[in-house]
Amino acid sequence: MDCDCRSLREIEAAKSFRKGEKMKTVAKNGMYMERGDFPSYNDEFVQVYRTVHPKAGASKEEDEMLCKSVTFCVTESCNLACTYCYECHKSNRRMSWETAKKIVDGLFKGEFVDNTAPAIILDFIGGEPLLEIDLIDRTVDYFKEKAFSLKHPWAYYYMISISTNGVLFDTPKVQEFIRKNREHLSIGISIDGDKSLHDSCRVFHDGTGSYDVVSKAAKHLLQIYPAAGTKVTLVPENLPYLVGAVQHLYRLGYHNIPANCVFEDVWKEEHPKMLYDKLIELADWMIDNEVYQDLYLSLFEERFVQIPSKEEYARQKVTAYCGGNGRMVAFDPQGKVYPCLRYMKHSLTRQPERPIGDIELGLYTDKGHTEWFQRLQNVTTWGSADTECRNCPALPLCPTCIAWQYDATGDPNCKTKHHCAMFKAQIAANYYYWTKLYRKLGLNKHTERLFEAQNYERGRE
Repeated sequence: MDCDCRSLREIEAAKSFRKGEKMKTVAKNGMYMERGDFPSYNDEFVQVYRTVHPKAGASKEEDEMLCKSVTFCVTESCNLACTYCYECHKSNRRMSWETAKKIVDGLFKGEFVDNTAPAIILDFIGGEPLLEIDLIDRTVDYFKEKAFSLKHPWAYYYMISISTNGVLFDTPKVQEFIRKNREHLSIGISIDGDKSLHDSCRVFHDGTGSYDVVSKAAKHLLQIYPAAGTKVTLVPENLPYLVGAVQHLYRLGYHNIPANCVFEDVWKEEHPKMLYDKLIELADWMIDNEVYQDLYLSLFEERFVQIPSKEEYARQKVTAYCGGNGRMVAFDPQGKVYPCLRYMKHSLTRQPERPIGDIELGLYTDKGHTEWFQRLQNVTTWGSADTECRNCPALPLCPTCIAWQYDATGDPNCKTKHHCAMFKAQIAANYYYWTKLYRKLGLNKHTERLFEAQNYERGRE
């Protein structure tokens, strides 16, 4: 891949990513917030890279490969005992410095990812990753020293990502790490909503709630990174509180709230109607109070009221919705390599773990492992779908977790449908939201009703 440090450095100086700047609360389109107002590091890097290296006809698949994602599971231990955590086999295993160092060395040697890719994301997870802040700090320092000594583009184009429960956020060591790495750091704190909702699920091991500590950390985070987001994961237990949760997070100062229903087999017959009602209530609140001007909530996307494009239909036959088909790698505390953290033992409920290598041997080359990994890389949205799904107008839009498909069925290339009714209800509610918003703004934009809403609504239009 044609890339050099000097040209990237020059374009970075001319066109900064503006990390840490005060967020502009005016939408780029001047009307309403959307996904593009909060681009990922990968999206920002692709924009810069294509400026430096213009390439006619560059595909989205090629762009996705420009930035590699590497996950370090630094510990399987956690200082909370959240009721809905997908990590069902936690332990006290923690990554050693020797293991972390070997991982970094292997990355630069190209043993686990393409080391000619011009950008990389170092994602530190747990358990609770900030329990191992000393290891994270030492690993990042070593990574930077190695990149500069090798004159590698990763010396300039890297991002550190940490997802935390927030309990240790305000400790001196964590704050010093943030100070050292502020321009290359993305931190997300998990907070479920107001105190009663948060403390019903996100509790310490003695059963006490964590809201008071975490909400203080979230406010501090927003002072440092005003554009920071927080993810809302919807499960049956918190679905009734969705509206209050979003409103509370908005009042805390969040303007970027990704949210999704879990893919697992937990949804009952009554839940799609409940989700639809909550989304209609959210739609009315956002539009009537003009919250749409400075809040992006991923439950409402314009693409959900548009017929998928020819490009989207074509892409579903060559790629998959998530990167758990070999487009990223993850390392467990012992240095085993996986296609995603959810193929690790502590994340699986039914199937055996699926490592594809380790730091001593590199990627496994025996027939069994190579055939399975090749099958994983061949997973596509279309290939994993049955006839019912292929006839669904929302298939190119439909989210999935390939690792959950493996855990649920034993086959990563078998699309699960446990969240299907929930996603259809979400799309039906989007028709209401966008029709009402376009009308309010006086926009002559067409909305496509992908699914009829009569199963959910009662006299609304």
